[in-house]
Amino acid sequence: MIPSFLLLVPLVGGMVINPRTSEQECPGYIASNVQESANSLTADLSLAGKPCNTYGTDLDNLKLLVEYQTDERLHVIIYDADEEVYQVPESVLPRPGNEGGSRETSALKFSYKTNPFSFSVSRDDEVLFDTSASNLIFQSQYLNLRTWLPDDPNLYGLGEQSDSLRLQTTN
Repeated sequence: MIPSFLLLVPLVGGMVINPRTSEQECPGYIASNVQESANSLTADLSLAGKPCNTYGTDLDNLKLLVEYQTDERLHVIIYDADEEVYQVPESVLPRPGNEGGSRETSALKFSYKTNPFSFSVSRDDEVLFDTSASNLIFQSQYLNLRTWLPDDPNLYGLGEQSDSLRLQTTN
């Protein structure tokens, strides 16, 4: 029993010393053709380098749509430019509509970097959501959008989940 344990230690140690993370190899996206209006922002996102194709095919062209739906609600949508990747229909997951919010009066501020593309959302100089820690990976069957959360956050919906009750954020 002891010899087999000793044999496993070098193998495990080798994996820990030289971890291979696919997200470091993925190039992310570059934002271009950014258009801002009173209540929205749109941009084209194009792959910034050689695709990594980790869990599917990297999509070369994406679209960004940011809607200021109310003065307290911001809707950020990143989708494939050809609209071929499945999106949950509105009939399955109803979403609140645009109620006439504007960028000028919104309590939320959307900020972005173009290369590599990342964005953050803040309120009163407090960052609520920030994706700059890792490149965006958008593949045919995989999405990686990394952020951090403060201690004990108030989170009610993320991605295709929306809930009137506060989400549990501990494992």
